[in-house]
Amino acid sequence: MNTPCRHSHGQVAGVRPVFVSGVYRSNSTFLAAVIGCHEEYQATSSLVKFTRFCLGRFDPIDLPGNQERLVRETHARVSTRWDVRFDVDATLACARRDGGTYAALYNAIMAQILIDNGSPGVQWVEKVAMMWGAIPDFLSMFPNGKVLHVLRDPRSVAASYKRITNEPGVTYLDAAFNTVHAIQSLERCIAEFGGNRVMMVRSEDLLEAPEDWVRRICAFLEVPFSPRMMEPETHGHILGEEWRTNTSFCGILTGFHPPSSRWRDAMTRAETIFVEMVSQPYLAKYGYQADDHFPTRKDWNEIYGFLEDPFFRERFGRLLHTGEGSEGYRTNPFLTEMRIVFPERFEGSAHGND
Repeated sequence: MNTPCRHSHGQVAGVRPVFVSGVYRSNSTFLAAVIGCHEEYQATSSLVKFTRFCLGRFDPIDLPGNQERLVRETHARVSTRWDVRFDVDATLACARRDGGTYAALYNAIMAQILIDNGSPGVQWVEKVAMMWGAIPDFLSMFPNGKVLHVLRDPRSVAASYKRITNEPGVTYLDAAFNTVHAIQSLERCIAEFGGNRVMMVRSEDLLEAPEDWVRRICAFLEVPFSPRMMEPETHGHILGEEWRTNTSFCGILTGFHPPSSRWRDAMTRAETIFVEMVSQPYLAKYGYQADDHFPTRKDWNEIYGFLEDPFFRERFGRLLHTGEGSEGYRTNPFLTEMRIVFPERFEGSAHGND
């Protein structure tokens, strides 16, 4: 039975797209590449990001001029950022045949990207980090669509982000608040849409028992197991972000690399305690064991220093008052990318939370 679509975004029922979700630095790009190894799929990562850059921005979307603005802006963005191109006119014609809704435009852009890049006739996969709040919209727009969310130990996420981020201060510790919010949101999505449409995969499980989990993923997607998925270094071509170099600690990834606990060396005791404290009880619920640290006075002083940052004070206050985590980067990713692609339009725009 089709789920009523939220916010009149429209619906496209004849396709089976996959939305790969996750907190940053969670191996979600790698999972998208693994799925893209399957003969029935082609994966993209951080490419179109329709739910972040398009959905709701071009209302009223039934106006042909707004549809064209959406498609042309998307083409300019992905061609500038990723050197990926698609036929704008063919995309608009395809979307209008399906009603010209946001769902029709989303599907037409993804389908046309596949056609122009040599993979017609397959289902599309889009990996978008930090957008799990849009999963209900995705599932409503595509009643045969599926969502896979990658869960990774938040201490590993924080340690990886610590090495790679340009965000100020200890923003990498926001991995804890984002992990909590992601789990809470995904649990609600599973309750609403069912486990046949939304699946959480622990990154560590996928890396430790790859064939078992690849088979589970194929069963969830309702496709036959493909041995190609066990060879991502050979078959894992992905449009957009490159998974092989998407690592903070290694130069090049070569497939199902062993999970690590580098956070023990990369983070201070206080940082580790803070992430564990914020992440509980979800840390234990999902099989991650807290370190045997009891905070010293020095640790508490360092932790209090984290909370002197207004950004973290707001995150922590929300957790204390509502029990809810927080979704989003510190710096608005929409403005960050738009400044690169359209500097004349977005130069000087203020940063904000996503």
